[in-house]
Parts: sequence; structure tokens; C-alpha cells
Amino acid sequence: MAINNNGFLSWIPKETGKFHVKVIVTDGRWGMDAQTYYITVLKQEKQPEESFAVGDLLITKLIIHNEYAKPGDTIEISMNLENTGKTRLENIRISASIQEFAERSREGPFDIGKRDQITKNLFIQIPEDVPSGEFYIRFSFSDGTIRRVKYRPITII
Repeated sequence: MAINNNGFLSWIPKETGKFHVKVIVTDGRWGMDAQTYYITVLKQEKQPEESFAVGDLLITKLIIHNEYAKPGDTIEISMNLENTGKTRLENIRISASIQEFAERSREGPFDIGKRDQITKNLFIQIPEDVPSGEFYIRFSFSDGTIRRVKYRPITII
């Protein structure tokens, strides 16, 4: 288990079963409190990864590393891009934006050699004054002639 600077507790279990978790907090002097949780981890079938193409550009992974964020956090996004064609892809552009916040991150133009794969990372800063709720990240992928748009949800807590 880990806790970040914002007090968000995270845990990725490595096995199924019932777990007893006790969280204890202290103010560094004499104040202390505890809360006990019982967590049941069930086996989950892995969902097939969705890949999609923009011409010869194949996006094989699109990962939002923190789908639950707080105001002020930075959302990290990774994507694997593959050139499935027989020629070099030039002027590739990718972007991610949250329209309600007027926040955007982009990369490009860049090239991908024939049959090559690369990983790109984008970062979106969540403004401090954003209300909690569900929002959508708009992803745009372009190879200069074709553009494809995808949406993925995030939750501001």
C-alpha cells in the first residue's frame, strides 16, 4: 500500500482473497485515530486491450496512469505507437485535452520509421479550482492526412 502527498491511499493486490486493512493516522503529537477495512479481492478476467489505427499508425496502448485525480494533480498518459506500414510515417501529431478546463498537452510533429514502435507520454495539469466529477480526456491522433479522436473518462475527487 502507498499513500501520496494528497492523502490518496492506493494498493494493487497480487492475489485474490479477503484482506484486513487497518489505517492509523497521527498528528505527530498525542492525537491518533484508526479505521479498519475488510477488502475482498475477486479474480477478474483481463479485458482485451483496445487498439486502433490511423492509417498505418497503430495505437496499441493508451494508458491514463491516474484516472482518479485531485485538483492540482498532473495526469500522466502513456501511449505506444507503431508504424505498421512499409514506409516512414512523417508529421505524426498527438494531443490530449480536457475541454472543460481548457488544458491541453501535445507532441509533434515527429516521425516513426517503417515497422518501428515508440512510446510517448503526455501530461495534463488539473487546475486548483476544478470541481469534483467525471470528465473526459479527448485524444487526437493524426498522420497528416487522417485524424482520429478518442475519449476516455477521468474522475476528479
